[in-house]
Amino acid sequence: MSSSKSTGILVPLIHKFDLGGGTQLQVKVSGSSKGCNAKIEFQLNNCSKPWLIHWGGLYRGQTNWVLPACRSTGTITYKQNAFQTPFMKSDDFYLITIELQDPKIDFIEFILKDEDHNRWLKLNHHNFRIEIPEDEVVASRPSVPKDIVERKAYLLWESKGRPRNSPQQQQQDYDDALRELQNKLSKGISLDDLRNSSEAASTKRAVDSKYQSTPVNSSISSVYCRRQNVAQWLHKRSGGQDKGAYLLASYLAGGDHVLVQKKFNTGNQEIVAILKTVRGEYHVLVAVSMKGAAVLHWGVSKVSAGEWLVPPPEIIPERSKMVDGACQTYFKEVIAGEQLFQLVDINLHRREFVGIQFIIWSGESWIKNNGSNFSFDLKPVIPKLGKGDGGGKGIIKWLLDEISQREKDAERSLMHRFNIATELTERCKVEGELGLIAIMVWLRFMSCRQLTWNKNYNVKPRLAFPSFRRRLASMGPIWQEIEGSYKPCSTEKDKVVWKLTTQGIFTTKSVWQATRRIWSQILHKLGYLKVIDGWDAEATWIISKATVDSSGGKILRIAFCATIYPICEISAAQDKFTDLLQKIYHNQPNDREIVRLIMQCIGRGGQGDVGQKIRDEILVLQRNNDCKGGMMEEWHQKLHNNSSPDDVIICQALLDYVKSDFRIDVYWQTLNAHGLTKNILRSYDRPILSEPHFRVNTKEGLVRDLTSYLKTLKAVHSGADLESNIETCLGYSSKGYNIMDGGQLSSVSGLTSRLQESLKFVKVHVDDKNIGPLMEKLLESRIELRPILSTSHGRLKDLIFLDIALDSAVRTTMERGFKELSNAQLPDIMLFMSLMLENLSLSTVDNEDLIYCTKDWYRVCELYRPNEEQWALHAKAVIDRVQLVLTDRSQYYQEVIQPSAQYLGGLLGVEKWTIDIFTEELIRAGSAPTLSMFVNRLDPTLRKIANLGCFLNDLQHCSKNGYNSWQIISPMEVCGFVTSVNELTTVQSKVYKKPTIIIANKVRGEEEIPDGVVAVLTPDMPDVLSHVSVRARNNKVCFATCFDRSILRDLQQKDGKAISIKLRSASLVISDISTSSLSLDPNVQFVVPRGITLKKKTFGGKYAVSVEEFTTEMIGAKSRNIQFLRGKIPAWIKIPTSVALPFGVFEAVLSADMNKS
Repeated sequence: MSSSKSTGILVPLIHKFDLGGGTQLQVKVSGSSKGCNAKIEFQLNNCSKPWLIHWGGLYRGQTNWVLPACRSTGTITYKQNAFQTPFMKSDDFYLITIELQDPKIDFIEFILKDEDHNRWLKLNHHNFRIEIPEDEVVASRPSVPKDIVERKAYLLWESKGRPRNSPQQQQQDYDDALRELQNKLSKGISLDDLRNSSEAASTKRAVDSKYQSTPVNSSISSVYCRRQNVAQWLHKRSGGQDKGAYLLASYLAGGDHVLVQKKFNTGNQEIVAILKTVRGEYHVLVAVSMKGAAVLHWGVSKVSAGEWLVPPPEIIPERSKMVDGACQTYFKEVIAGEQLFQLVDINLHRREFVGIQFIIWSGESWIKNNGSNFSFDLKPVIPKLGKGDGGGKGIIKWLLDEISQREKDAERSLMHRFNIATELTERCKVEGELGLIAIMVWLRFMSCRQLTWNKNYNVKPRLAFPSFRRRLASMGPIWQEIEGSYKPCSTEKDKVVWKLTTQGIFTTKSVWQATRRIWSQILHKLGYLKVIDGWDAEATWIISKATVDSSGGKILRIAFCATIYPICEISAAQDKFTDLLQKIYHNQPNDREIVRLIMQCIGRGGQGDVGQKIRDEILVLQRNNDCKGGMMEEWHQKLHNNSSPDDVIICQALLDYVKSDFRIDVYWQTLNAHGLTKNILRSYDRPILSEPHFRVNTKEGLVRDLTSYLKTLKAVHSGADLESNIETCLGYSSKGYNIMDGGQLSSVSGLTSRLQESLKFVKVHVDDKNIGPLMEKLLESRIELRPILSTSHGRLKDLIFLDIALDSAVRTTMERGFKELSNAQLPDIMLFMSLMLENLSLSTVDNEDLIYCTKDWYRVCELYRPNEEQWALHAKAVIDRVQLVLTDRSQYYQEVIQPSAQYLGGLLGVEKWTIDIFTEELIRAGSAPTLSMFVNRLDPTLRKIANLGCFLNDLQHCSKNGYNSWQIISPMEVCGFVTSVNELTTVQSKVYKKPTIIIANKVRGEEEIPDGVVAVLTPDMPDVLSHVSVRARNNKVCFATCFDRSILRDLQQKDGKAISIKLRSASLVISDISTSSLSLDPNVQFVVPRGITLKKKTFGGKYAVSVEEFTTEMIGAKSRNIQFLRGKIPAWIKIPTSVALPFGVFEAVLSADMNKS
């Protein structure tokens, strides 16, 4: 037993008892007996069985129990001399709370009872006894806010060198911090002074540690981490409808062929619209679940779904009247089952319309769709499937078609694109996830520069001043830039621009950065010795000069409008679009994941997710300069897996190499000067083994694109985008930030002090090599931010952009430090995996499985025992579940996103290779691949500890214990001819003429699967989200890792022979087959070998058998698995009591005499 006591009553007494088998009892006592406010909390951890406490109170000096008047929930009296109280489930533990009001009670005595086994548990053959404190000397001390105590506890932990603390040590730090703060309060120090001093200390430590050197032996430090209440993050995807809506939809869908069905939810009203054919004619049925008189106010659309036109007379239903610009039709009552509904039936005859628009009058008010018209598209949602689409769930065809039709307008400028995106998103938001996916796919093609951003939209200005044209011609490129971007404006628009500028509206960082350089040079050429280094004051100065300039201000006016007005238009269009996305994010929780992906494509103020640009722009660089192989492909794969500051050096070396006319020694000089050697390049998780080789005629393009890419890399690895988002939410004054003198931005309201402190820490430490504390603060920031993201905050989009930036920073920071984990201890790896599980849970809609995995992983970390087999089996089970969750998420993305990418990409003429890997690249740009790398890193270690597979070459041991030798990445049953290769990459371009099963000693993850291959088996363990894994699943190719070297050797000896691969539970069964039984068509994945016979099971005479009687002749494999588990798992894991119906029971019962009739 351990106990922690304190002198202040605000610090509870903690008693802990180890009950064996990993189960622990914690008793926390707060309050006092004299104060009549004593509270005792009993908490059982790591327990899976029902317990109760048998207890009573005790006076000092007495031995007989007394029964206090105050009891706990569920308490019963036992034989009039004791209470019995059951533990109640609370999250991951069991809890009992007892509140005492009897000041005479000095002790609580109890024993525990295991109800399953009717077993009593005592403490060393005596009762457990808990003393109730009676001292209230410090009861007058005020309580200390939790955030101040936690900040102080953190500082105490930092002062100890940031050790890897157990939960008990963390609690001790918290208690010590509380006592210290209470002592200061008792000496007259105010709470405000305590808060200010702790914040100052945090800031000083942050700044000081910025310049401290990292430990010599490792750049990773263990993190002070508390177990998070992840159950609060649960976000289930809401779906379905109530019974009434279901009956309504079923009634309308009955009869002839249904083409389109759509449901709307507005408050308490259910509205269903259906397009169906009745005797060869189109009918639109609109029904509502409301009572009382209702009127449908409607119109039709002929060209665009946004139109509202008066319906033609021949389709007007009965009980209708025409009003100005619309038709009004009264609903009629119908009965479906026991439900009463109201219905309007519009017979379109054979007329074709794009859609109908409507609102409903309920007798008291108009019912609208979130303030807009209800829009019912009459074009069906047509599934569009293709190779590699994973099955698909369909597309919103009308939306993708309209995007394609309007792309020509969107190419004119980003302003046009954002305005079109706003319009289409507003119209398609009722389509749910698939509608938003269509918008996301379109904008991602744009952000990857597969679509034109600006096609000379702005026309050149007409100047009537030849002398000034000659003068400005000397400005060269600067004036050309003005002329090329100037758009003539009406006088009224000019006035608006001037007014907004003088009021300081254009004081954002993005506008300032876009105009400062050009304005300074314009003024210098015009003879004004003035350098623009602030905006508000300088705008006023420029306006004043415009009135006295020799041109009458017209030249300055032209230049001013040329730089400001286009930015004004783009900024306004972008703001309008992000405002709409903010609204959808709040109103449609199911679609938040897709909304985040859209916002990553457009960013805020042109910033975007710069971390994502690393992945996007390397593809553009390779495509523009035809360098998709060799060293550039190796670097591409490294960038996707673990981009790090080394990539800045590599990019600079490539740039120097190209500028020096492709001298390879210059390339190595730059690398070596910054500490990068061949050995370091080879040591990456995705090694760089080759030297660069480019065509001479690509020099100009490479210089341009590498220079641009270098800026992106530097922006990411200096945390520029994250810092910008932090500044936006915390607020800033331009002083000291090198932005605009006098510019200010107010902070976002509602941010907790803990969140603000974490963000400040992140901003200071974003470049730290020691990633542990930074990762903790990044996650802490996201956790604190999460509740605010669920509110209707006025600046919600700023908070969403901040969360996206934090998520991106978690990913890039972890990738940056992943190399160091190769030498890290297992607890450190486990700790970082906890953080990555938390991060993905916070980013995911429908995260129930991830939440369960995270909670299970917490328990694995708490129960860690080095080299303990049972612990390793537990941990392996959890990471297997994580792997399944990641695979399911990958498949879901492929099913819902890839069909839209293929259809729209084909319409827009996007390159095929970009379309084929669209969803794959989207998945790999998120946090899931980083988590998957941890699974791959842990799996072999856990297998070795648990004696799974054959890492110890103990094949007999593996076989004897029935351990699985396979890790199946893509489960498919196939037949084919065996071919052995050393590396899959050497045959990836080959085409096999017959179905082939490749045995590859090495699979790196980025290879293509050759045509004609039906299976790939390897001893390597590629990431489940790697390119080759995704390709295998999408193309229905069997792909698996084998841990048994004898199986691999046997397979390699079958080179040229035909085999079949079948699935059995989580393993593969491989059998020889005759060549004649195998189809030679490589597109036929599985052909059942000839000669197979089915053996009928016979009835054994028993209608039910217990688990002890299970045999292969009587019971199926699933039931026998329960029998197999008996005696092989820890006692604390209970196996269900099992009874099974043997083979043949069903047939025997049917053939019995009593059933013959």
